[in-house]
Amino acid sequence: MRILIVRHADPNYEIDGLTAEGVLEADALAKKLGKEKIDAVYCSVLGRARRTAEPTLKALGMEAEYCEWLREFSYATVKLPYKEGDSICWDLLPEFVNECEKIYSPTEWVEEPFIKESNVAMHYAEVCRELDRIIAKHGYERDGY
Repeated sequence: MRILIVRHADPNYEIDGLTAEGVLEADALAKKLGKEKIDAVYCSVLGRARRTAEPTLKALGMEAEYCEWLREFSYATVKLPYKEGDSICWDLLPEFVNECEKIYSPTEWVEEPFIKESNVAMHYAEVCRELDRIIAKHGYERDGY
């Protein structure tokens, strides 16, 4: 099984769409992926992801399965000791990450205090379950991490 993970083209966050450059990137992606044998496309519900996928879907003559769980974790926030209020879970200063002993462990990262006190692990578990469901749908099973 080969899985291709594609991030959205250059976004225009104000309209949850693409910039003019992003439209060109999405078209270039369609030219490349339109030549591939692709069995299924799964896409975030966000507009920028949909706009990126549309030219490729058209080139392939396919439809995507749109999945809420594929959206970024903007709703999974953390409280950081060096910042007021909530922060997006991946918006961390490198010097802070370097002090987190367990952050690079595939199992122990959830024990870091700023993660443990947040809803990030819950959302991560949902993504893992849903990804496992999709690969099982195609006849495969995850082995390890």
